[in-house]
Amino acid sequence: MSSMYICRVCKSAIDSKICWRYFGFQWAHCLSCKTTQKLLTPQEYNNINPTYDPGMYIEDVDSVSTLRHQLFVNEKIHFLTKHAGSDLDGKRFLDIGCGLGGFLIAAQELGMIASGYEPSKLHSSQLEKIYPRQFKVVNDYFDSSKCDGTYDIIMLSHVIEHIYDQKAFISGICSKLSVGGLLLVITPNNESVEASISGRRWLMYKPVDHVSLIGPTAAKMLTPVGCVIAALQSDEYRGEFAVHMLSALKTALGGGKATGKLAAGESPRKQVSAASFPPWLKAILQILSLPFWVYGKITNGLACMTIAYRRTS
Repeated sequence: MSSMYICRVCKSAIDSKICWRYFGFQWAHCLSCKTTQKLLTPQEYNNINPTYDPGMYIEDVDSVSTLRHQLFVNEKIHFLTKHAGSDLDGKRFLDIGCGLGGFLIAAQELGMIASGYEPSKLHSSQLEKIYPRQFKVVNDYFDSSKCDGTYDIIMLSHVIEHIYDQKAFISGICSKLSVGGLLLVITPNNESVEASISGRRWLMYKPVDHVSLIGPTAAKMLTPVGCVIAALQSDEYRGEFAVHMLSALKTALGGGKATGKLAAGESPRKQVSAASFPPWLKAILQILSLPFWVYGKITNGLACMTIAYRRTS
């Protein structure tokens, strides 16, 4: 008889026969909530010890304008006003995993009182250098039991996929929302067109610290008591589909092998981002991706998902 694993989101049993190994880790896909997760014990998860280094953003940043440009602050302002409205002056904003502070800068420019949590000192020190003494950033992992007060808007951008027990984590965060407040979650969409076609070679399974990838089905199951989903949308860069397919092809051909280990310490590492591609390459990728982007737009199946949880009681 085959062994069974328990899904960390919906607690359904997963038959080990449908599990697979990818980039040094055992993975399983839950048929009930459609979450894909690394099969780790809590101790194995803690041993991953990700550094969340800033990569390319740490280089050549010496002014407010440069940092704003590199962090796409104007896009983040648009994102916040789209989901939280334009009357944000004086509201309390918390960004968990704030990185170099793009959302903190956007929130401040919208008149909010902005603070954050960031485990990487290399990230927060860069923000402090450009914006001295303007933001309160706690250099630690978020813990709801140690977080004082409540907030009107809490941001969780590309963090939830790193979390082992997502249900407990989101419930803890929502306990720090004021009634009527919003938790905005941005994460890779595990039910996207890219994920479906790439299958077990999806690009988002590669990072060593991605442990639980969710989609709309799991997002609904993760809704805490006293909260509702105010919005659930997907988006992506126009050429993103082609990037994901090229990555899957490279993996299928045996390229991009990884050891499953992180670089020691918080040393910056050079990263490749579609946003940094030359214009001619972006144009080619966008043309190749167009039919799939249109389909994903119609079906809400684009690569990046935004979930807005609103606290109602």
